[in-house]
Amino acid sequence: AGELAAVVPIAAAGERLQRFVQKAFREQLGAAEGLQHCGNAVRKNAVRFCQDGCVSVNNACAAGRVIVSAGDLVRCALAAGPHGTPATGLPGDGSARARMCAAGDGDAAEITFAFVQYYRAVHRGRLRWAESEALFAQAQPLSLRLHQQCPWRELVFQELREYCVLTPTVFGDGVDVTDASPHLPGLLARCQVSGELCQQGKESMLPVLALAAEPQHSVLDLCSAPGGKTVQLLDWLATRTSSADVAGLVVANDLSADRN
Repeated sequence: AGELAAVVPIAAAGERLQRFVQKAFREQLGAAEGLQHCGNAVRKNAVRFCQDGCVSVNNACAAGRVIVSAGDLVRCALAAGPHGTPATGLPGDGSARARMCAAGDGDAAEITFAFVQYYRAVHRGRLRWAESEALFAQAQPLSLRLHQQCPWRELVFQELREYCVLTPTVFGDGVDVTDASPHLPGLLARCQVSGELCQQGKESMLPVLALAAEPQHSVLDLCSAPGGKTVQLLDWLATRTSSADVAGLVVANDLSADRN
């Protein structure tokens, strides 16, 4: 049980709701059938969630054909998945995957079977893999990162707290957002445009923290879209650079033009 939430960024404005749900919640929608890396399963579940009324825009149920705007708050209810099936976690016995493979679902079934078998071998036990997969499928709250270089950072925090509850993450400078007011999406959109904050998943913040780049380093990011980690990296370097430091360099690129 639970829900997913995401604020529509400027780059996604004008997309159909179904398309945005498919991209924003890709891993979670795929996990509903144990197909976390299979595009066909993600697309099918995005359609089903929209058809079953599990998706809302700004707290109002919306059809998949609705066009989203920058700042819209999109929520996907996970209390019940597509057509009554569970949307989070998988049966511990792997029965959903077994049925799929037995049905001969083509390449998708073969890829999924190989994926599961590999990680079961890596984790040295079926139970540990089932536990890990269930954790991967858990819904996470909306998370944000306020830029360290913002001179009025504390004022932004104060304003955000008027519209939601902010809980610091266990690492980095991110915060989780809960109990959001209907007025929060507009505020988040304005703050993102002005460069005060960035909507970014907690897992997406980890690479920059693990890299721990120093001011004199040159960093090449070849999978940079939509840009959250790149901006975080620039913010990281800026807060650690003094006038005596040699300026470093960040080069960002992405193979997919659609994601830029």
